[in-house]
Amino acid sequence: MTSPVRVLLIEDDEDDRLIAVDLLDDIEEIDYEVTWVSDPVAGIDALKDSDHDVCLLDYRLGPLTGLDVLTAVAGHHVPPSILLTGQADEEVDRAAAAAGAVDFLVKGNFDAQELERAIRYATRNAKALRAARRSEARFRSVVSAAADGIVLLNDKLEVLEANPAARAMFRVDEDELVGRHCSEFVDDAAAFRSEVREGSFETTGRRRGGEFFPIEGSTASWLSEGERFWSIIVRDVSEKNQLLKQLAQEAFTDGLTGLGNRNLLRREVARAVSEYRDGQPEPVLILIGIDGFRNVNDLHGHEAGDQVLKIVAHRLRACVRRDETLVRLGGDEFALFVEGSSVDNIDHMTRRLFDELRQPFKFDGRLISITGSLGVARIDNDLVEADEVIRNADIAMGEAKAAGRNRLLEFEQAMSGAVLDRISLEEDLRLAIDHGEIEVYFQPFVELRNEKVCGAEALARWHHPERGSVPPPVFIEAAERANMIVELGRSVLRQAVEQLALWRRRFDTTALVLSVNISARQLNDPQLVPFVMGLLSERSLPPEMLVLEITESVMVGDVDLVISRLETLRDCGIKIALDDFGTGYSSLSYLQRLPVDILKLDRAFVVEADEERGRALVDAVGRMSESLGLTTVAEGVETTDQRDLLIALGYDRGQGYLWARPKSASDMLEYLEVEVLRPDWPWVPTP
Repeated sequence: MTSPVRVLLIEDDEDDRLIAVDLLDDIEEIDYEVTWVSDPVAGIDALKDSDHDVCLLDYRLGPLTGLDVLTAVAGHHVPPSILLTGQADEEVDRAAAAAGAVDFLVKGNFDAQELERAIRYATRNAKALRAARRSEARFRSVVSAAADGIVLLNDKLEVLEANPAARAMFRVDEDELVGRHCSEFVDDAAAFRSEVREGSFETTGRRRGGEFFPIEGSTASWLSEGERFWSIIVRDVSEKNQLLKQLAQEAFTDGLTGLGNRNLLRREVARAVSEYRDGQPEPVLILIGIDGFRNVNDLHGHEAGDQVLKIVAHRLRACVRRDETLVRLGGDEFALFVEGSSVDNIDHMTRRLFDELRQPFKFDGRLISITGSLGVARIDNDLVEADEVIRNADIAMGEAKAAGRNRLLEFEQAMSGAVLDRISLEEDLRLAIDHGEIEVYFQPFVELRNEKVCGAEALARWHHPERGSVPPPVFIEAAERANMIVELGRSVLRQAVEQLALWRRRFDTTALVLSVNISARQLNDPQLVPFVMGLLSERSLPPEMLVLEITESVMVGDVDLVISRLETLRDCGIKIALDDFGTGYSSLSYLQRLPVDILKLDRAFVVEADEERGRALVDAVGRMSESLGLTTVAEGVETTDQRDLLIALGYDRGQGYLWARPKSASDMLEYLEVEVLRPDWPWVPTP
């Protein structure tokens, strides 16, 4: 059985330690025995006394660096060290080689295979060097088998021997190397002679036939019978340099769209900030956020979302010139940075951006339409940091979305306060949901024919300790914006069903029903049905006692998915109500398709019902509902005249201040104690 490779890991960051160990664990057919040292001073002692095969050495070790550790163990027999650093840096690479590191890896830019190869090369070369010191015979065999080129020189730097790898690298036979000065095989002979004596080199090699290629290596010298000799380990770094070039390019490129990324934008904005002078055209940064992109992912999947982003990138690219910087910041956000004479055409450019984004496109046979919200920030003498410019544009874009989307806003200083307030509200709302501080109130509704209470609507309320009572539209919008609406909806449903169970136990009846509003995002949640049915089952409630209310906004997305989800709920026995009917734009076209049982007339129609035109509309909605077999509920009833008109027009139920305002759970129970226990209340016992 092969002995495990003993690895000394000198790393002061726990997360990076775990990453390194995980990569080693991913290497197949090789076992690694890892000793972790987090303190650099202890690491120096461990290296000096080490019996490990290889050392993985972090470059940043608190007050010290990996180079400091290598310097401290110079002259000791230590295992080969591979330096790990956070970013590619040719200067650090050279310094590491000079200090004795055998390789240089950039964290996050290598996988298990590359780490295995680096360890394999390091241990193999180290063994080769140790063997060379032990005996001439073993030196020859090991050198011949080494993967890197190894060349033996005299003190005049003339070639004495070269292993097969070196001969293959320079594409020469042994007799073409021996006796020739090593500088003949490099481009800059003078510089090479100097670097060889410094212990490491990085230069351009010359193959037979005149082909140039990049090489790097390290050198060592020793005295034998008063004569100095040199050994050179040389490697062809063509692939390595190409990889570094590729990594450098990828560091500034978005992998999905091929556009630049945030790093590129930050670099260009920072340059423009440093170069800006009074009197020059103010460079302009435009941030572009795709409106409703989350719905594309939710309704059509992430593959569709990626396709949308690629299409958007293609369309935006068609709007910009070569000297303008277009990047994808991440997610659904893009940015366009404009300088020089192009600044004069900003209005024309933004109009074209809007026009391009609005064009619908097909995906998987479905037509998808998107819009964009744009935020603009300008560079002037008051801005000294690139991140400040980007932040200002981001704030303006956020304000454009909050103002209704599909618009452009330019940053103003007053926006910062509004954004901070919005962020603060969202953070407080998150805590309120987590801590159960969202309270559910209940507004009764009645049968119009006898004005007997028949149920209630659950309404979310939030009393903020500093802001006071936060209006529901404000915190519901914040929940939508911060992707908390599903959690908020679940909290309200859970509390509402708990109260419904209490009413059933207290009054022993199934005649009371409870309506709870659900959002479009909740309908898109595949766990909605099992969650609702689980709540009812846990409390032994018949599904017929629960009504779920939707608004016309659920029909903006994937209507087929909405209908399927609603039909599933309805098949379970839950009734579906269409709330705020008449306030949207798509109700009539979808009403016949939607599996709804109840239609709730918006209070705006009730208020206008005393006018002839308003009465005609209320009558028309009532007749249409009757023909479709729907129960009608009129919201916002405040006067007896409104009540009498609704009764005359055949409406089934009413809800409004005429009968009761929204009540806390305890007040609602007291209200029901009076109403339900009246002798004439139409009591229906629990089966």
